[in-house]
Amino acid sequence: IEKMHKAPFGYDIWQIKDDYKLWKKYSAFPSELASRCIQCFTNENDSILDPYAGTGTTIFVSNLLKRHGLGYEIDSSLKSVYAEREIEINKSMNKLELF
Repeated sequence: IEKMHKAPFGYDIWQIKDDYKLWKKYSAFPSELASRCIQCFTNENDSILDPYAGTGTTIFVSNLLKRHGLGYEIDSSLKSVYAEREIEINKSMNKLELF
């Protein structure tokens, strides 16, 4: 928690932008929320496990922040969504705003 106080975005109330405009057909879990939590509680090269990976927001953000993202998802139909999203993320890296 002490690390949180040193974060550039503070620790009181977070104003989080959603990713709806960027990822209309995917989960509403905001990448900015994942980014802030990952930066607060981990360091570069740490491993991050998301046992409910869904469409992979936490994994993608972890990797963008130089962490090792690993996720599990029981819904096999999301595997193709994850792969499609990975391609879109690689194409639009400059559109993501990570704090």
